[in-house]
Amino acid sequence: MRILLIVIIVFLQARAYSQIIKGKVLDSQSGTPLTDVTVYISNSSRSTTTDTKGFFSIEGFSNSNYDIVFSLVGYQITSLHSDKISANQIEIRLQARKNDLSPVVIQNFDKDGWMKWGKLFTDLFIGTLPFSDQCIIKNKDAVKFRYSKKTNSIEVVALEPLEIENKYLGYKIRYDLQQFIYDFNSTQILYTGYPMFKNISTRKKYLLEREKRREDVYEGSLLHFMRALYSNALEKEGFKMQRLKKIPNKEKKRADSIFNANRYISFRPDGTKVIMNKMEQVFPPDSVNYYKSLRLQPDILWLLDKHFLTSDSIYVRNDTIGKIYSFPLYLYITYPNKLQLPEYYKNRATQNNNSYITSIASLSPDTELLVFENGQYAPPTDFIIEAYWSWSEKVSSMLPFDYKSYETINQ
Repeated sequence: MRILLIVIIVFLQARAYSQIIKGKVLDSQSGTPLTDVTVYISNSSRSTTTDTKGFFSIEGFSNSNYDIVFSLVGYQITSLHSDKISANQIEIRLQARKNDLSPVVIQNFDKDGWMKWGKLFTDLFIGTLPFSDQCIIKNKDAVKFRYSKKTNSIEVVALEPLEIENKYLGYKIRYDLQQFIYDFNSTQILYTGYPMFKNISTRKKYLLEREKRREDVYEGSLLHFMRALYSNALEKEGFKMQRLKKIPNKEKKRADSIFNANRYISFRPDGTKVIMNKMEQVFPPDSVNYYKSLRLQPDILWLLDKHFLTSDSIYVRNDTIGKIYSFPLYLYITYPNKLQLPEYYKNRATQNNNSYITSIASLSPDTELLVFENGQYAPPTDFIIEAYWSWSEKVSSMLPFDYKSYETINQ
């Protein structure tokens, strides 16, 4: 993303684990200091706003890459990556937003978008976990939909930052949605954005219940796994990891070809064409039933390596502030300490409600995965998850990267 604002930034060393970032935000045309610009570290609870002179101060991280996001109504949202910040004082100017809502653009949005697509978007974005109904988008009117018949996909546009209240986990989330596309053909979702977290309440009675819920969501999550991977503590934290590869189901393919070879066309007395199959006349009943069972199997079979992997098994090298991993094919990741939620099995062929958390991960070709101590990883769009995490890792279960358990905080 092109840097579109001017910030004066200097570093002051704070504790050994963080740094204070100070700066100033100005209008790109007039050079006037901008007041009330929301400044936050994406996917964290660290945020602030600029004062009347455009100045801000925010605590960063010293052991992770991150994006500092600058957001103000009427101006273009932008982010500044931490590796672009130097100790030298620099100026970057915030540009006014162009009028994107021209009559032509407005006409491209579905007039009854939320009525048609709102539930689908909520299910895919917020989630369908048992507590997802306690995570509410407060400004639904800002959400617009654009359906493409050509690609059979839906694009979601947010005209302003989404205001989300997650009562279950006790967060108010400001989500600057940058992109959201759902492909109906592949059922794949691609969305990017910048979330900012704030605690709803700090009352002790509510605090204990809130932290218990957060801890429960954290256990077995993708965030938990990434931290365990970085710390080389997969076994200690309860994860098991194995290599997995996909192979074509040749037996099913053979059954399909036999079935298709025995199809023929017949006509009813009224002339209606009917597609029939003569397999039952050609093969004995046991063979017919066998071929039918094969045709119910998936086109692709999974071949699981029996050996368990450690973090070192996929470790490549150290980065300046992270670790780099790489793996071919797929990773089969399980967390036997926790069962998958019953809601996961709704509308799925598998109905084994006693399965523990099981997910599949893969990397885009020629991609390496950079993982940081706090569980953040990059590039996020090239780390692809399937199975349980693809269902459970939603906004309603999202924790900030600076999340710590209540016990850890009070140690």
